[in-house]
Amino acid sequence: MRTALASAVGVFIATGCAPLSADTARTRAELERQLPVGRSLADVEATVKARQLPYTVYSPRDCENNAKITSPTYAVKGGPCLFALAKVGATWYGYTVDLQLRLFFDPSGKLVDREFQRIDTFI
Repeated sequence: MRTALASAVGVFIATGCAPLSADTARTRAELERQLPVGRSLADVEATVKARQLPYTVYSPRDCENNAKITSPTYAVKGGPCLFALAKVGATWYGYTVDLQLRLFFDPSGKLVDREFQRIDTFI
């Protein structure tokens, strides 16, 4: 009985979240277009603000120090880093999907690397 119930719940959640997968891919593609490698920190920050994403810009030193204590870790690029969170969507039963942006700049302030990580939460 428990196995059947667990299977039914698993199928329900998996099928209910399928639209969020498409939304995640669409959001990521939009962000990759809007935040191409080579843009300046000021331009990137303006784009993030325009999208009304919560974000933090870390100094090169803080970016390097945080890399040592963050999981998953990341490779610093010698400049500041900008971390943001984009809301992707939610289901009626409390499942949410966000996209974490980790943007890395070189010492001159040019965007040189981007990481996008899907964050799934069920409350």
